[in-house]
Amino acid sequence: MEEKEKKILMEINSLHEKLLNEPYGDNVRGAHGMLPPSAHSYAKYAKDIRDKVFELYAEFHPEYLSSKDVQDLDYTYDKEVQHVIIKGNEARKRNAPKIRQDEFIREMENATNQIEIDISSVFYQIKLLTDNR
Repeated sequence: MEEKEKKILMEINSLHEKLLNEPYGDNVRGAHGMLPPSAHSYAKYAKDIRDKVFELYAEFHPEYLSSKDVQDLDYTYDKEVQHVIIKGNEARKRNAPKIRQDEFIREMENATNQIEIDISSVFYQIKLLTDNR
């Protein structure tokens, strides 16, 4: 495995960690604690993961990543992540009930799970890399 391929995999891993943490909000230094979860931050991390996977596939065509995996990830981004944005916008409304926030968080978790399923082979390669360090 080339060094650049390893670097891309580690960037995907870092973005994945951010995706996993987004439902809990963002701790802002020097501010008054936590910012609430953001649909737009979540979508940005998901898009960055998608772009990195596209880059990985385009440059290296690794055996562990098929074109179907890439297509599935693209579909998940187009459908599931866009649904997260819709739920996030509903949850941000001024007098939105708490159930809207719960639905929004659940949508983020569902989309993250689907991303993990779509590119499970990539996450397996990342696990192998981190275990060997």
